[in-house]
Amino acid sequence: MTKNIFSFFRVSSIFVVFLFLFLGSNTGCNSTVEEVEEVEIEASVKDQIQQDPTSIYPENQNVSVSINQMNRLSEKAEEAKSYVQNKNFYDRYAILVDMSLHSGKNRMFIYDLKYDRIADYGLSSHGCGHTYPWSEDASKENPSFSNVSGSRLSSLGKYKIGIKSPSQWGIGIHYKLHGLEATNNKAYQRVIVLHSWNLIPNNELYPAGTPEGWGCPAVSNDFMHRLDDFFTQTDKPVLFWMFQ
Repeated sequence: MTKNIFSFFRVSSIFVVFLFLFLGSNTGCNSTVEEVEEVEIEASVKDQIQQDPTSIYPENQNVSVSINQMNRLSEKAEEAKSYVQNKNFYDRYAILVDMSLHSGKNRMFIYDLKYDRIADYGLSSHGCGHTYPWSEDASKENPSFSNVSGSRLSSLGKYKIGIKSPSQWGIGIHYKLHGLEATNNKAYQRVIVLHSWNLIPNNELYPAGTPEGWGCPAVSNDFMHRLDDFFTQTDKPVLFWMFQ
């Protein structure tokens, strides 16, 4: 009788061990499957973009930039993806601002780095400098850029979105911009910030340009509300990249 009881417990123990190993291996398999699916999704998205670059835009939206410009934006997004991962920034979305585009066209993009798509977009101003008048669009096709204090020009490069602060412009808020490169590392002391401006509309102005300020990448009031909502999604630093 005692021998039978010990045999029972021995068999039961072996069964429990095998059950634990089986469940553990299944859990590992599920994780591997998820990783494979993630890679497959990214690959399928890239294939789709190669076949149709306009697919990076939200559905049912008018596309006003060239195929080459959309390909370029997608390439910049790939570089941004590597950058945010290396710097431990927010890795789902980044703000990409393509200053090579005419200022009357949408050129500030909330970019979905995971699915390689534009989540939202709007107009963006740039600095007029000392050559052209403030609030007009004289350099809409050929803006200049500088990192020099007092230049009244915007600075190209990667930024980290800083704290939210009160503003006398637009909807009454702005976000600090911390320049991360030699081309924009004086932006904070120059008070180059992200804010809205009542003169900037919601829709494209082309062939007219967006009103020009003294260097801040200003946006419309409605777009600023959407950006503000977006920045509250994460506690991690958000990449803001202005390039030409």
